[in-house]
Amino acid sequence: MMNIFNGMKYKKLVIFLVLAVVVGLAYWAYVGWNYSNPETSSFLSVLTKPIVIYSELPEEIENKVVRQLNEYRKELLDDKTKFDYWIQLGLHFKFINDYEAASQAWEYASLIRPGNSLSFQNLAELYGYYMQDKKSAEKNYTRALANVSGAGSWMVYRGAADFYKVVMEDEDKAISLLKEGIIADPDNAETLKNLLTEWILVK
Repeated sequence: MMNIFNGMKYKKLVIFLVLAVVVGLAYWAYVGWNYSNPETSSFLSVLTKPIVIYSELPEEIENKVVRQLNEYRKELLDDKTKFDYWIQLGLHFKFINDYEAASQAWEYASLIRPGNSLSFQNLAELYGYYMQDKKSAEKNYTRALANVSGAGSWMVYRGAADFYKVVMEDEDKAISLLKEGIIADPDNAETLKNLLTEWILVK
């Protein structure tokens, strides 16, 4: 009798655990969909949230920035695929020290253009130097470097190298990135070569 009772308890426990797993997966699938789906992403709140200026600016400049922000937001509410507008929206929010709003704008830009490097580079700098989120900065530098190629890519490698040297305090990684940048963009590598020589000499 005791074995039957224990067996029933065990079956109920198994059923409970299975249901818990199913509910959990359903929840995270819903959250993940809303996070990554451009039409329902939580990042879109940046288009309607109140504009708060956290930096001290002359009134004339404040009014100009607010006007520009509203213009960008109006355009994006009409057409959310305008990548350049998301980039500019983030730059303007960063200018008034609203780093959270800037990150939302660039995260959405990354969502609709996953193969670009600019939005990921902007996010990496924002997280690394302004929001003190090293993990997110590293993730975005990695993505920016994976996406970038050709002329101008040296700037992304330079930014990533500076981050690892200054923020992560990993000089070996920083030097390695400079060397990779020289190979990736040989026609514009003079700055990286000079920096590499300087860093090796003072190491």
